[in-house]
Amino acid sequence: MVEYTRGQTEFALMSHFLNGQNGAGLTKKKLKTRAKRLLELDSAMSESENLPCAFVTENKGAQGSARVFLYENIFNIGLGLELLDAGFKQSEVVFLLQHSQEILYTAARRIKKYPNAFRQVVSSADYPDLPKDMKDSNLADLRAFFLFQRLDRPNLVKGKKAPLFLLPKICFGIVSLASEINDISYSQSKATIVELGNLGISLNNYLKQAPEIKRGRPKTEGHDDIK
Repeated sequence: MVEYTRGQTEFALMSHFLNGQNGAGLTKKKLKTRAKRLLELDSAMSESENLPCAFVTENKGAQGSARVFLYENIFNIGLGLELLDAGFKQSEVVFLLQHSQEILYTAARRIKKYPNAFRQVVSSADYPDLPKDMKDSNLADLRAFFLFQRLDRPNLVKGKKAPLFLLPKICFGIVSLASEINDISYSQSKATIVELGNLGISLNNYLKQAPEIKRGRPKTEGHDDIK
């Protein structure tokens, strides 16, 4: 079980979201602020609702200035940032990911084992356990999708208004996603889909490159840690 420091976590998230098309309209300061607020809200909502945190796993040194993160935690923070960019509110993101933590952590562990092929093609013959590409069966499909439905009416939880999400699911490969959409289209007219494979592979690659940032180093302007 590899643990990453706050600095390494920040390095991977910033590298992924600020490189190429992932960073359209985003800045380092905005991303850091969003991530910090997600972590703070996650902690507060977890305590008040007695739910597991979406972004922090219980492990040694995981709180305060010594907080560390697992790959699964960083994967979920990345997904949370994607959902914020898609227009969801912070409380909605935390609520959804806390209730989806188990399936998302399971998906993250599977994606972590994928070949190091961010936005590249991979032969299905070399990876027979991966789903095949719908258009070319000679290629493996490294995509994974987080699919959920959001109702427009509120859900009352302990007397409070809260977003209502239905049956979040993970689909590995486009064929699996198409089958799921086919099923839900008879009862629901809309759903949200977020691709996870590229996110997970990219973050894993950047975590391998992340320098070890020692605690207590002097802070420089624009480089405050995620707390």
